[in-house]
Amino acid sequence: MIVLNFPQKTIFAFLAILLGLGIGLSSLFSDDRTNIDGQGEYLLHTTISNEFESKIRRQKRDLKGSCTRMCSFQPREGEKFNYTNFESYWCSHMIILAADILSVGGVKLSPTVIDNIEAFHKWNVKTKPLLILSIGDMQQKGIWRVSLQHLMRRTITVRSIQQAVNQYDLDGVDISWTLSSPGTVWDADYLEQFLAELRLAIPNKQLIVSVTPQFSYNSHIKAESIGQSVDYFLLQGYKFHAYNHLFTGHHSPLFNSSELIDDPKLTIEGLSYDWVSRGIPSSKLIVGFSAEGLTMFFHNVRDNNVIGTPANIMRNYQVQRAGNPGAISQAEVSFFL
Repeated sequence: MIVLNFPQKTIFAFLAILLGLGIGLSSLFSDDRTNIDGQGEYLLHTTISNEFESKIRRQKRDLKGSCTRMCSFQPREGEKFNYTNFESYWCSHMIILAADILSVGGVKLSPTVIDNIEAFHKWNVKTKPLLILSIGDMQQKGIWRVSLQHLMRRTITVRSIQQAVNQYDLDGVDISWTLSSPGTVWDADYLEQFLAELRLAIPNKQLIVSVTPQFSYNSHIKAESIGQSVDYFLLQGYKFHAYNHLFTGHHSPLFNSSELIDDPKLTIEGLSYDWVSRGIPSSKLIVGFSAEGLTMFFHNVRDNNVIGTPANIMRNYQVQRAGNPGAISQAEVSFFL
């Protein structure tokens, strides 16, 4: 169970008062949809909605709260989200993951993504969140580089996104270079040019950029320049620790004073303040949290390894001992406990 209360600081006071940030929550599939815990359906989403309820209503959608609350989900192949019992005012944005960037230029939506977009449009409620399509979260930097570095391919990609926005009646897109990060100053320049051109192509739509700590602390990134094209930066506050790190650690520390971390920058508070210090208004920053539990799959495990020792070092040679991480829902966590 994810606990959202803290003795001296609350997550909501930190976000809403200290920084004035919005909040993002992933994923709809992982919240307690059937009240297995006995605390209510979609407990995390209802809690965040109640805590971030604002007195000023959104003019475009007339939502119950005007504070930014981004909800997202990534359906497995053939999976479709059922909006029954889900209140539309819980989220200001609904982000569906994800379309793929193509190396030849352009983007591709899978049948599952298209089905979930159609399910959203069929959702029979008076008002809905803004519908956002996330793009590129599973592409390595090589694909990004090839598709953005040449003007022709970059133009094809921009036009393809513009076409998808119009065809599927989207309210915006989320550019998610999160599986890796721009590796060179040229990569960062290509991304900056791409975002500027995309802004011109969809001037009246929301343009969001998802970023990881690895992306954020990349010296090549010109945050203030990129910020001129972007409506929001969605800071993924649950990716401070990767499965291939040599030592175990806290994957999502909140405050920079936490005793669980060695580097204050590798916290949600440190990451947020870093973006503000680089000229990004706090009103453009959304801190993303995960409703999912994270799982690891280890192989070649040795009995003499203990917590705190290197996880993948052998005779000064790095040996991969951890498989790709997976996700586990709140209901599954409760079942195991």
